[in-house]
Amino acid sequence: MLCAYYGCGWETRDLFSGLMISTDTSFDAHLNNYNSLFLNMQEFFSSTGLIEEMVSLILELTLKDAKEDFEGIEIYNKTRIEQVMRDIFKHTGRRFVVVIDEWDCMFREYKDDLESQKRYLDFLRLWLKDKEYIALAYMTGILPIKNYGTHIALNMFAEYPMLQPRRFAPYFGL
Repeated sequence: MLCAYYGCGWETRDLFSGLMISTDTSFDAHLNNYNSLFLNMQEFFSSTGLIEEMVSLILELTLKDAKEDFEGIEIYNKTRIEQVMRDIFKHTGRRFVVVIDEWDCMFREYKDDLESQKRYLDFLRLWLKDKEYIALAYMTGILPIKNYGTHIALNMFAEYPMLQPRRFAPYFGL
């Protein structure tokens, strides 16, 4: 739903009309005005198994989508996902909304591989933290973000646990 709301190239006004979001003053400013990217990390980890292969696969698929969706854009460095997204942002003027489902699968499946966990967190931080091309990064998972020893690479997120949804309770249905 987040990609449907934010993602450009979609016409989803009817989908959201009648919902509370459609009455918000920012509705038109955000509806279908961003490049969007959805990743299910469980699928990437299941098909690769190693952090380096997973990063390469994400880059490969992002480049494939970029070629299809942004024909004619010059991408100067095709070896780094952050450079690809920066080039697209500079060409289109639209920032990205990135939705990552099951962001924490690395920590569930590779509990004892601390080095891979660190490299994964570094990858996410270098890709998402303080980047001009990122409007919103939304990650789902069952594990909290900030509980990995002293390595707090993703301190730019606010956490909203489903068991303590606070102001979001009416939207979650809890």
